[in-house]
Amino acid sequence: MATDLIEISGSGKTKPTLQLDVVALQELVREAAAILAPSLNDHRLTLDLELPEQPVLFFGDRARLIQAVTGLIDHALRWASEGSRISIQLSQAVPEEWQLAVTHDIAGSRSDFARALDTYARFGGEVEEHLGLGLRLAKEIVELHHGKFWLEGEPGQSSRLIVNLPSLERQRRSPSFPPGPR
Repeated sequence: MATDLIEISGSGKTKPTLQLDVVALQELVREAAAILAPSLNDHRLTLDLELPEQPVLFFGDRARLIQAVTGLIDHALRWASEGSRISIQLSQAVPEEWQLAVTHDIAGSRSDFARALDTYARFGGEVEEHLGLGLRLAKEIVELHHGKFWLEGEPGQSSRLIVNLPSLERQRRSPSFPPGPR
């Protein structure tokens, strides 16, 4: 993961190479959820998926996007109270933009939540100590795909990790299509 972060953030000597293709966002969410299913079960967490029936198509790097979604779910898994629910919803936020929202209860402190996107922040307290690389990597991947990423919430309440991505139609009309570094 650290190598990926260095590559994506441009801190290393190599530039990220995106393997671009049309992908269905629902399938990326399902695949990321399957990757983390054993950890979700270990923490007795319930994962609710609210995904459109019709394919939501997007032009992007399948492997990187799965990595980003896995990072979002992993973050929720680490911070959710044992036995609680994590909800993932994919919906149309505004015309020509899709929103992926991961919602969960927060078990961490206010200072931990405020530093969630710091690249090398260490978190402790009520949850196990870990480096906060997953969300930072997810944010970088989303931005490489011309998307937006942000967090909402307060400790002890629900937290939402939100990703907005342009629709395939909007991507095709964009002068920066296809996404990625130039």
